[in-house]
Amino acid sequence: MGRFPPELEQVILKMCAEDEWSFIPTLLRVAQRAHIWLEPLLYQHVYISTDLERKPAQDAFFHVAVARPQSFLAKSVRVVVLELDHSGTPAQDLLECTYHALRSCTGIQEFAVNGADSMDIGPTLFPILATMPLHRLGAFLENLLPHPISMKEHAPAFPALTHLDVFDSEGHNNHSRDLIRIVPFLTALPRLTHLALQSQPPAHSVQQILDGCAFLQVLAFMEPLADLEPPPHP
Repeated sequence: MGRFPPELEQVILKMCAEDEWSFIPTLLRVAQRAHIWLEPLLYQHVYISTDLERKPAQDAFFHVAVARPQSFLAKSVRVVVLELDHSGTPAQDLLECTYHALRSCTGIQEFAVNGADSMDIGPTLFPILATMPLHRLGAFLENLLPHPISMKEHAPAFPALTHLDVFDSEGHNNHSRDLIRIVPFLTALPRLTHLALQSQPPAHSVQQILDGCAFLQVLAFMEPLADLEPPPHP
């Protein structure tokens, strides 16, 4: 029996892998060429957390960052979610491994970081993110953008950013008592099209956002479920 052309084999195997991610380890054993084609998909979406259940997958990711050329993760990783607890040595140790790995992930397009309210991550994480072609970002901006530089001056680091989810809310830490501080950063982003805010700033700040973000298509104000009133009983 004849074989499919390698290009068609590659398309079929990638379709199978993308349809069911948990099947990728099995597909890697089909042949050496399948391993070469599909291994990058294992690291296309990376979730890093202090949750011990995530540790095996994270350790594999950190091992690849050390054992493989930097170009491997640069071509593989496209989405990263970093979920930290609020304090403690485990989170700090995890950050050190994460920073080392992220320096190789120069192709990341989507990044979210949460749970680091009391950790001073901005001065160390921001320079790494500034090397990435980010299109989507979710973060506490007060934690991510290093002080005392004004937020607006950090905007040039995100020339391709189109989607931004701002986790900051009124009084979430000592710095963010007023979301007005964030507005100059938002209006300085050159390609922003979708913006989600966890709290609604004053009306004049909303107008500044609408006037200053030339390409904005969607502006959403998010409310925690606990703050929403239940629907009336019929």
